[in-house]
Amino acid sequence: MCALFLCTCRQEENTKVYVRIVGGEEQVSTVLRVGERSFSLVLDSIGEAEIDLFFLTEVSEGVLRHGRYELPLFFEPNQSFEVFINLDSNDFGAEFNGEGALKNEIWNSELFSPFPDSVFRLEEIAFGRFVGQKRLQLKTCMDFGEQNDSLFKAKIQERLEELLLKEVSSYSERHTNKANESVKD
Repeated sequence: MCALFLCTCRQEENTKVYVRIVGGEEQVSTVLRVGERSFSLVLDSIGEAEIDLFFLTEVSEGVLRHGRYELPLFFEPNQSFEVFINLDSNDFGAEFNGEGALKNEIWNSELFSPFPDSVFRLEEIAFGRFVGQKRLQLKTCMDFGEQNDSLFKAKIQERLEELLLKEVSSYSERHTNKANESVKD
């Protein structure tokens, strides 16, 4: 009977996201997108806000926007986390704490950065090797701690494949542009 009482009294824990933005502008809007839903966040006087994602029942991707700054996020049911964003040029970046922190750190790792311009100056074979190295980095990234989350790994794979497809499909045009820039210099 006591166990039944404890189970019924136990409140389901929702995913909560705590946001703190340093160096942001007051007049700039802050929006959190979770899947297809968007929420306008009202930051307090020190740049903080918290949102309860009570509706979150499955894994979802999203973005936190403050003005032109965008931070991709990964949400899971009952996995709350904190996002600390520093927009000051000397200490620019984002940090995560809490249950959903590790996956968001991976989600925002350099692995998903667009290719630097110098890569598009490479000839086709060297460019292909660079793409191969990116895929190899993915395999290394997949061994993140002791977590064995096949859904998250599949999402990472999908996201990296989208980035690679985008970058590879733009190679011809960007390579030509970079070669023309080199001739002008």
